Amino acid sequence: MKIKEAARATGLTEKTIRYYESRGLVVPAARELNGRSFRDYSEADVEALRTVATLRRARFSVEQIARMREEPSCIPDVVRGYAKNVEEAHAVLGRLLELLEREDLTDAADAEELAARLRPATETIPLPKQDLRFHFRLLDERDAQTRRRVRELPDGLRFGWMTLYSGKDRARFEDMQVSLRLAGIPFRTRTYTATERLSAQGLANMGSSMANFRGPTVTNFGLQAKLLSDERLDSYGIEIRKRDAARAREALRSLH
Repeated sequence: MKIKEAARATGLTEKTIRYYESRGLVVPAARELNGRSFRDYSEADVEALRTVATLRRARFSVEQIARMREEPSCIPDVVRGYAKNVEEAHAVLGRLLELLEREDLTDAADAEELAARLRPATETIPLPKQDLRFHFRLLDERDAQTRRRVRELPDGLRFGWMTLYSGKDRARFEDMQVSLRLAGIPFRTRTYTATERLSAQGLANMGSSMANFRGPTVTNFGLQAKLLSDERLDSYGIEIRKRDAARAREALRSLH
C-alpha cells in the first residue's frame, strides 16, 4: 500500500510516518516505477507503525524504541529506566501542580516575575536531559543510520578507509607519515604531481590554445618545464582505516 493508505490505516500523518522511517523504526520495501522509487507498505509495516505510535504515546523515546526493536533482550533494562523517568516526571509535575493550585500565575507581568514565583518550587528540579546534552539532530540521525548499516556488513567489510590529510604541504605530509609509522598505524598515500596533470592530451590542448593566443607568450616546452618544476602545484593525501582514527589523532597531536 502507498503512504497515504498507511496513514489512513494507522491514524498517523504522512510526515510522522516519514520521520519514523528516517529513524529506522519501520523499513518499507521500495519498488521502481518509470524510473522513480516508491515505498510499498505491507501489513507488517502498518503493524510496526502502530507499535511505534503506541510506545511513543506512552512517552518511550525514539532511541529506546529503536533499541528494543533491534535487541529485544534489552527490554527489561529499558523498561526499568523508563519507569524511573516516569516516577521522576510524576514527582516534578506533582510539585508544579500544587503550585498552580495555590497561585494564579496568569497575572505575572513578565517572564522575570513568572520565573521568580516559580523558583521556590523548581530550584531542586533538574534541567531536562536535552538541555544537558546537546543533540546535533541531523548528524545523530546519520550516525545511527551508519551504525545500522555497518552492523549489516560482513566482518571483512566493516572498516573502510578515511582521508586523514589532503593538501599541498609536502613537509607536513612527510611528518605525518613518520608519526603514523612510529605509532604502528597502517596508512596509504596519494601524490598528485604536475607530471600526472600534464597528460599528452592535456599538452596537445595547451599547444592548440597557445597557438591561437595573440601577444607575448612562451613556448609549449617552456610552459611544460615551468609547470613540472613548480612543486606548489603538487598535492598529497593520506588515508587511514576508520577504526584507527582515534589512535591517529593521538599520534599526530604533537604536529598541531
